Amino acid sequence: MASKTPTVLLLKEKSASSNDPYEECFAEHNFHCIFVPVLEHSFVNLNKLKSSLIENSREYSALVVTSKRAVDALGAIWDSVDQSIKTHWANKPTFTVGPSTAHTVRKLGLSAAGEGSGCAQQLGQLIIDHYKETPHVKPKLLFLAGDKRRDELPNIMKSASIPVDEINVYQTQLRSDLDQCLQRIMSSSKLDWVVLFSPSGSSAYDIISNRLSETELPRLAAIGETTSKHLKDRGYRVHAVADKPDAYHLTRAVVDKRF
Repeated sequence: MASKTPTVLLLKEKSASSNDPYEECFAEHNFHCIFVPVLEHSFVNLNKLKSSLIENSREYSALVVTSKRAVDALGAIWDSVDQSIKTHWANKPTFTVGPSTAHTVRKLGLSAAGEGSGCAQQLGQLIIDHYKETPHVKPKLLFLAGDKRRDELPNIMKSASIPVDEINVYQTQLRSDLDQCLQRIMSSSKLDWVVLFSPSGSSAYDIISNRLSETELPRLAAIGETTSKHLKDRGYRVHAVADKPDAYHLTRAVVDKRF
């Protein structure tokens, strides 16, 4: 049985704001949260991104950003873009996954669409449906992605004959001190749950599973089906999966399997 105040390790960066939604939702159910970002990120191809936004803006019917890091890369050059260009892009949809990324998109003044979609397959269908409902618009997407992105969304667009130009705007690697950080946590805290927010996080769970015995292993939760499938493909048992990629649905999935 889990401890009276169970501990959940969230393999993500804690929100910079004073009220992290994941911490708030778990605290309502008497969970103690520990946040550990798994990855380090660096922006690339920002000059290419800027020139595409400015010089080729009329070629595209929409932006696609499926991670907050991609929006952060866009934000890194956004202040240097003329207001007329910003307005031009604001009048087009920016397709995204999840409320956190959508919120960051809106902070730039862009029109987020698709935040209720929980995975690439759902977002792909939403994009296809959008252009079926707007047949006067000739679709062509500018997709801002990271170096570890999966092929699912581009393949869905290809099957629907929707052209996509992709720019790799950030690179991802594991934190150099991740092993030491996790070892410190495991030596000082009994982990009841570990939550993964991307397939890349499975490397962190490898560290945990290699350090603990089978009876000590915490339960495993995933933010969505893509991450869950990746974990299962690697032989891990996933105990809880959020129906939607947000704090409320993740917490509910964990609480439902608490004991």
